Amino acid sequence: HVATAHEEWRGVKFEAGRVVALNLDAKQLSVLPECVSQLTELRALTVGRNRLSSLPRSLFASCLKLERLHIHHNQLSKLPVQAGDLPQLRVLRLEGNPTAAEHPAVATWMAELEGRGYVA
Repeated sequence: HVATAHEEWRGVKFEAGRVVALNLDAKQLSVLPECVSQLTELRALTVGRNRLSSLPRSLFASCLKLERLHIHHNQLSKLPVQAGDLPQLRVLRLEGNPTAAEHPAVATWMAELEGRGYVA
């Protein structure tokens, strides 16, 4: 069975046969699979409440359509510099990560997001 437009599997939303939303919330992940970076049409990614200590740089280089990024309650102490290069990002949930919000690059990124209509 191939997914059709607007079809949703548990935690995965498809449009026109492409994954546009992926919810891996509370899956006890310590590493985000590199293959997530191949989802170039991805607009929403939820990986909150896991054990992630880093995110692959390729995610920010390949998933340029991301509008919503929920990375709250992990073990992220920093984000790749490329994280600031997501032109469509409007929603970022970062709370519950050790010092991630205190990182100077994140502060600059957050200020830029506020200028684009960022929503917490």
